[in-house]
Amino acid sequence: MKPSIKLIIPSFLAAIAVLLISSPSMGGAGSRVGEVFTYAPPGIGTAAHDGSLCLKCHKDVYSSMLTYTVKHEFGKNGCKVCHIKKESSHVSNIPVNTDSKENLLFLDVKASSPYVLRVKAMDGEGNEAVSPEIAFIPSEIYRDMTDDNTAPMIRNLHVEEVKEGVFHSATISWETDEPSTSQVEYGVSKRGFGDHTLLNDDILTKQHRVEVGGLVRGKTYYLRAISKDIYGNTSVSESMKVKVKGPFSTRKAEPEPDIELYIEDVYLLKIGDRTAVSWRTSKSANGVVLLSKDTKMEAALSAEPHYPGLSMDRYAGLDSCINGDCHDSGSSRLASHPSGAVSWYGLLRPDDLPLAKNSMILCTTCHTPHGGFYSRILRKNKNELCSSCHVN
Repeated sequence: MKPSIKLIIPSFLAAIAVLLISSPSMGGAGSRVGEVFTYAPPGIGTAAHDGSLCLKCHKDVYSSMLTYTVKHEFGKNGCKVCHIKKESSHVSNIPVNTDSKENLLFLDVKASSPYVLRVKAMDGEGNEAVSPEIAFIPSEIYRDMTDDNTAPMIRNLHVEEVKEGVFHSATISWETDEPSTSQVEYGVSKRGFGDHTLLNDDILTKQHRVEVGGLVRGKTYYLRAISKDIYGNTSVSESMKVKVKGPFSTRKAEPEPDIELYIEDVYLLKIGDRTAVSWRTSKSANGVVLLSKDTKMEAALSAEPHYPGLSMDRYAGLDSCINGDCHDSGSSRLASHPSGAVSWYGLLRPDDLPLAKNSMILCTTCHTPHGGFYSRILRKNKNELCSSCHVN
């Protein structure tokens, strides 16, 4: 009977060993029946970075790792921990404070990137409603709008409220027959209005409220509303004469208790080369559009084998070591040696040790990242390593 030999290798390296031994050719894609590996070509499912994909290009690195007598345990995430940028799950909260029932919002998105979107509405009584999540790629939206070459119709222009302060402010209200922008021109002369409110042409609605500030009590002002639809067709109302006498309000204060707040008819639209979302609510409400990238889909579609990108030297060699997953503090971070930007006065910058930007000390300046032959995966024995910089 032949003596049995039991080789103990960390699980991460064991998987690599199987790959190196059992895969004479790495061409092609998918899993092979009867062989102990699964991998994907660049661009397909590359977000995993579990080692099998990286082996396709970095076989020499893995071969060296198998020879090391001191191993560096990478954990279940493998190469991704140090070398791949962290995916951002940032959600943009875009306010749409129109207090209306029908809105349209132009989105700042890239044509080929995947996104997820929800609409949230809040009424005056504090009730909330949220639409189902919609996943989309802007370039694949086929609901296109055609220009009717007709400007919005402005009606019911009036002063809704006047507030008192050091200067008075007036809320001007009107309606249009289609979603359009909201702007007011105003001034003390009917012939030359002279001033106008700020315009956000990304938000379009059918119920318009604009606050005009800096008004002086006792003065007479001329105002007119301007609304522009999604194609740029523009309407300008007749001028309205307003004398500021004091605070008042014509706004309805009574709630709508019998109407449940809900969101309907959420559509994604292509308007020229721009992408927009439109929706309706069962009652007047303010809203927020929650927009974020669909990072899982983006990873699957990406042709970048290192999606979402390679980490900078500093992150791979220093910051990734001391994050919450690895050597964050206490006994897991034994070294007290300075790192990052340091003063090199009286010291020698070593030619054979890696520095970021030729001056920053990293963990990988003294430690080999994938394993090595010295205690604590030092690049050299301790005395020789110290004397590389501390010549005296």
